[in-house]
Amino acid sequence: METISQLISQIASNRAIMTLLLTLIIAITLGELFDILKDRVKFSFRPGTISRELIKIVFIVADGDARVGLEILRRAGRKAES
Repeated sequence: METISQLISQIASNRAIMTLLLTLIIAITLGELFDILKDRVKFSFRPGTISRELIKIVFIVADGDARVGLEILRRAGRKAES
């Protein structure tokens, strides 16, 4: 049976590992988010519909969250259709 101090040590170690992994994932996501948004525009909108500057604005507003950025683009497309 593990002691409380061993459990605390294990939890702290796991938390450190999870923090490191999360940091790496966030860095990768931030580095690739603009490209993800740009590709989505390329495949989902007519050429010239959304400028690079607008993609940059979506990138900034999304604040590193790809789901938010993609949702903004989805809503913009829906609004443009109606």
